[in-house]
Amino acid sequence: MGQSGLTFMDAKAWHAQAWEFLCRCVASSSVELGGCIREANHLFRIGPEAFGVSLSSLGEEKAVAALLDAGASESATFALLGRETAFMVSRAVSGSYLATVVLPGRTEEFTARGRTLELALLAAKTAALLAEAENALGVPRDALVPKREKAGIQAG
Repeated sequence: MGQSGLTFMDAKAWHAQAWEFLCRCVASSSVELGGCIREANHLFRIGPEAFGVSLSSLGEEKAVAALLDAGASESATFALLGRETAFMVSRAVSGSYLATVVLPGRTEEFTARGRTLELALLAAKTAALLAEAENALGVPRDALVPKREKAGIQAG
């Protein structure tokens, strides 16, 4: 689970790392999928609770890794979403995916694209967690709109 004792500097570092990860998810191909899932398995556990996001239904870290090792990348991704995270996925004729995620206890939707179902879901969840981090850090809501648009992220 996340570390509830993150300092402000740690929160900023998590935020920066999460933004880099989000951009990687959006730009990655299926070749990088395993690495992205492994990174999400770590990233989702080291910060969100400090931002007021409970990830109690997140799959166990070793179980997620075992699913990935067994070639079950979709199942590993669903375990990283958690049972209580709402999501919706669509696939374009081009083969790219759009995923929308709503965190437990929240109402705002975050949509991201990816070249695979898993990458789109991980990017959307990361975008939602980043918004929580920005609220906790006091980042003005509209300050990151250009950055979100460049990354292909929609909030609403």
